[in-house]
Amino acid sequence: MIVMRLTQLTVCVAVSLAAVGALAESNSVARIDNAAQIDEIVQYYQGQCDEEQASALPEIDENDTDKPEKGVLTLAPDKIYDIQITPSGKLATALVPQFHCSNIGHAWCGSGGCGFYLIVDETIYFRQGAFSPTSVTFEYGIGQQTVVLFAIHGTGCQDAGGKGGVGSDPCYSSVVWDEDRQSFFSIDGSVNLWKAK
Repeated sequence: MIVMRLTQLTVCVAVSLAAVGALAESNSVARIDNAAQIDEIVQYYQGQCDEEQASALPEIDENDTDKPEKGVLTLAPDKIYDIQITPSGKLATALVPQFHCSNIGHAWCGSGGCGFYLIVDETIYFRQGAFSPTSVTFEYGIGQQTVVLFAIHGTGCQDAGGKGGVGSDPCYSSVVWDEDRQSFFSIDGSVNLWKAK
């Protein structure tokens, strides 16, 4: 686990830049050029984690110094990675917010997954209620297409007779990166621009 303490200039999931450089040599870590956007997302969750500390712990006495001021936020390193989003090799950084916050656990995930963020050219996109995205490039009629695929809760799909699924049923959704629109494009518009609230 990587411990996130983002009060100084430690970037990319609170790992020193030297450590990020060493990790970036493996394919499982995101490019450093999206560190500012990753930091923005982490700060958002750190704020929520900090807010929950007061309500997560019962009153011990009237002395508020017994309560932690900041929560400890952690995230497994494999929850930040790059995926290909175009046949020409354009990359997006994926961040799956499976954060763990001290005293409250994995508060942002459920049976429908944790959702995910995709960072493209310094723009942050978000998909709620989904599992880790991946991509596949394939040949079709007029050339190649890269599709971002992700599992969703089984109730998000129906069989040919119109009957809905249950949580554990395999169910997938997809989006494509549209170079002309400079955005993700899909049948349901489920990957949206994200701004911290």
